Amino acid sequence: MSLRTVLMRSATAALTSPARRRMARDLAALRARLRGETPTIRYFHQADDPYSHLAAQVLPRLRARYAARIEICLVPPPEDSAAPDRARLRAYGLRDAQRLARARSERDALAAQADALGDDLEFAQTDEYVMRIARDELNMIMPDEVRYVNATR
Repeated sequence: MSLRTVLMRSATAALTSPARRRMARDLAALRARLRGETPTIRYFHQADDPYSHLAAQVLPRLRARYAARIEICLVPPPEDSAAPDRARLRAYGLRDAQRLARARSERDALAAQADALGDDLEFAQTDEYVMRIARDELNMIMPDEVRYVNATR
């Protein structure tokens, strides 16, 4: 292998390395931050694509998490060479959307259940709860109380 080939491979590897790309991005982000610029997320949306619809649903969380401005760009469907099996891609997108909808519904139901359990736990730590259990389930009374029993029942 010639010296030229070795140098070309080394130079190409250095210029295209993930570490170099990461450093370049970090430097650009630092410069933007020093200039006081708000970070921008460029979102490319294809109106008839199920995956675009799914991605659009998380944009508000992205904006909040990164305190970023979102720039939405509407794009046409890709050329046939980039998406050779459109019908299958669309079917996968619809299937994934249904799966995510089910998962989100289950998550919301579990979150409601967790909230209810949290309320129950909070109540169970109160004096009122202890008194109710002592009276209703353990038939206990306070020292200055008198128990009356209905003999006709």
